[in-house]
Amino acid sequence: MDKIKQDLPEEESVQDTQADADAQQSLATEKPKRKGRTAKAATDAVEEKTAIKAIETLDPNATVCVRSGHDGTVRYRGKDGSLYIWERMGVEQFMTVAELRYIASAKSRYLSEGWLQVENPLVIEALQLERFCGNVLTLGEMEGIFDASVEEIAGKLAKAPSEQRRSVARMARQKILDGSLNRLDAIRAIEEALNVNLIER
Repeated sequence: MDKIKQDLPEEESVQDTQADADAQQSLATEKPKRKGRTAKAATDAVEEKTAIKAIETLDPNATVCVRSGHDGTVRYRGKDGSLYIWERMGVEQFMTVAELRYIASAKSRYLSEGWLQVENPLVIEALQLERFCGNVLTLGEMEGIFDASVEEIAGKLAKAPSEQRRSVARMARQKILDGSLNRLDAIRAIEEALNVNLIER
């Protein structure tokens, strides 16, 4: 039995006031204290400017290949009402950069759960998609995990998003049935990582 559990300020304006003329004079003569800018803050600022520049260089109407990373059907209703359907894992659809930007800002679960995957490195960098996909298994990793070592299986599945964990469990059961997955050590590793029973004992 599958035991996987489903994971289903306003800026304030502050104005200083002085109680009397002496206080005003004191403030006027006091040198303002400035906090030093940390190296991290400077780096973050540079990265932000770089990302903004990269986004601006992308044509919002340019199309990008988007593949399904889900083992079932994925449906997505676009901002303009268009319906996109991916019937199975690996199926490709082409979406505009503008639509992907909308997904990243308003429907990011499609990315963070691995339902939709973008492989173009320029688009990933420009739209900062890596912030959603850090632990998402790529399509190659999804297929390759059944041939991976026990350590790799445990490590990758421990960090994978919940929907991908479910997909791996379903894929494993199908592979056991068709005989393409018969490694007992891999089966046990998947069972332990996902807290499921794949075979009867």
